[in-house]
Amino acid sequence: MYRRIVFISGPYRAIDGIHGPFTPWTLKYNTRIAQHWAELVWKCGWAAICPHLNSQGMDGLEGVSTQAFIRGDLAILSRLRPELDIMLMLRGWRESAGSKEEFECAETLNLPISYAEIGEEAVCEALRKMIEEPD
Repeated sequence: MYRRIVFISGPYRAIDGIHGPFTPWTLKYNTRIAQHWAELVWKCGWAAICPHLNSQGMDGLEGVSTQAFIRGDLAILSRLRPELDIMLMLRGWRESAGSKEEFECAETLNLPISYAEIGEEAVCEALRKMIEEPD
């Protein structure tokens, strides 16, 4: 059985315009927000792919550039199935170069896109409704 997947996209290093200049705290803050949404996705019955957690703590890994991580995220994203899976854009994604690339990839794949800005209840309700639809 195929478990439906939500790919979570949001800022990692970028700030959302409210929290001031970039600091190491920004990474922790953005990762915690992404983790919160990943936990919610799992509770809603879907599998979550959260790039923030996939490469957490690997900044500065010798021989691996930021762009290499983004390319890896795009490789994962390109394997999703638009008839079953979905992209969830987190607040601040428009300020993130990586999130914008992920968004463009999702659009090219015709992957449905939802936005966390609609709120947790609305996102979870939409996910539950989609999972109830016959394949």
